[in-house]
Amino acid sequence: MYTRPTPMKFLTIGNSLSNDAMTYFPAMARAAGHELVHYGANIGGWSLEQHAAGLIACEEAEAAGQPAPPSACGYGTEFSPPRAGFGTGGAAGASPTQISLLQALRAERWDVVSFQQVTGMSFRSETYEPWTTQLVDAVRRHTPATRLLAYQIWPYREDCPFANYAPGMTQQSMYEGIRDACAGIATTHGMDTVPAGLAFQIARATPPWVFSFPDPAFDYAAENPTAAPRQPGSLNIGWFVAEVIPPAASEPASPAPFRQLALDYKHANPAGKYLAGAVFFETLFGASAETITYVPPELTPVQCASLRAIAHQACTRFAAAERVAAAL
Repeated sequence: MYTRPTPMKFLTIGNSLSNDAMTYFPAMARAAGHELVHYGANIGGWSLEQHAAGLIACEEAEAAGQPAPPSACGYGTEFSPPRAGFGTGGAAGASPTQISLLQALRAERWDVVSFQQVTGMSFRSETYEPWTTQLVDAVRRHTPATRLLAYQIWPYREDCPFANYAPGMTQQSMYEGIRDACAGIATTHGMDTVPAGLAFQIARATPPWVFSFPDPAFDYAAENPTAAPRQPGSLNIGWFVAEVIPPAASEPASPAPFRQLALDYKHANPAGKYLAGAVFFETLFGASAETITYVPPELTPVQCASLRAIAHQACTRFAAAERVAAAL
């Protein structure tokens, strides 16, 4: 029987989608009266294999009396709540604001640790092992974590070119791949699952979060755009205007910067971040996401209430499915 510690010391191992889920989560927890210490061992674009390789390299270097390799010391030193003086670089010549995963594991007696695969591999179960096992073994060597979590991330937005990732892939098949891969490591390692992917799929079929595209009034081919199209219902960043600075030219003059449309169908916007954070809240604290009171300035109380209800629905549906599976 899992007993929730106070304060809860929570470590995430992942990348930018773990950062997305943690954007509002600490504020949600504290507004509800929960004491929380959180550190994000998250590096953008990193896979479980990269995290595991860096951790093993640090252990091997330490055993040989050598400093940790700089390539394994790309983790930040930002704790929630903030703390001063944490991090010494961990590698010869490294920045004091960069540490290794080994240092992060030893920084606290972590109660809960979550694991997240990079999005481009998240739907392929063969990309999770043996690296999840290597990370879990290391966690158990270095910290007394009593609860491990498989973070089920969300599939890409509807306007993603899914076929670029796998022939015939759709948003639903991507979700099913993520779901099944997370179920696999959860079973193998005795993890609980954070069903954020399920929450996104429920939301995407629930007004006002049904994404409508394209914007019929927008010229997607216009040069040097000044605004992005309307994206009602989106849980992802989606289209945005990026300023491009061309490489400097020797003569006659450097090209002038220009603007172009860019599409981020992976990362969450404020609504998606709030939804993912609410799923973590219910998973970690066992209290309904509907009890969350925190409302960030980027969202309205009505939007937050809708997202909290969806998060609770996802957690409830996932728990019910697990009970059915256990009874078979």
